[in-house]
Amino acid sequence: MAKIKSYRSPKIEIKKSQVGGKGIFAKEDIKKGELVFIRSGHIIGLDEAQKCDKKIGDFGIQITDDFFLYPTSKQELKDIVIFFNHSCDPNIGPNGQISFVAIKNILTGTELVCDYSMFTTAPYKLDCNCGTKYCRKTVTGEDWKLKELQKRYGNNFSWHILKKLKKL
Repeated sequence: MAKIKSYRSPKIEIKKSQVGGKGIFAKEDIKKGELVFIRSGHIIGLDEAQKCDKKIGDFGIQITDDFFLYPTSKQELKDIVIFFNHSCDPNIGPNGQISFVAIKNILTGTELVCDYSMFTTAPYKLDCNCGTKYCRKTVTGEDWKLKELQKRYGNNFSWHILKKLKKL
């Protein structure tokens, strides 16, 4: 069976992050709209995702209301996980369900960060100290509902969230 791997642009690299743990950084300038990564993983439900969080860490990405992409073992982390961190002032965002693009021009050396509200509706709570002027201090799976974020991010939400927003 073929190994599951995510695609990472050759313009990014994984390094130690000031935000926390590992992060992804631009090795060269990245233009707004440029593909940064395509995430892979095992398609699992919420119950299994919560078990993976406890077993190997919170490395999943929500792709529908009920399903997530996850590595299911520590051995898969290096091939599947992108290692991007949260920021309330993101420079990357979803373009569909599994592709992420630059949502502004990114200079060489800059850490690539995403607001988790752009792809997550599942129950969770994260203390944030991104330090940006937009910092919400607490990030939850309900933040996609905030009108301010909807206005600021426009169509830079995962498809499952965009569908919800169109119904509102």
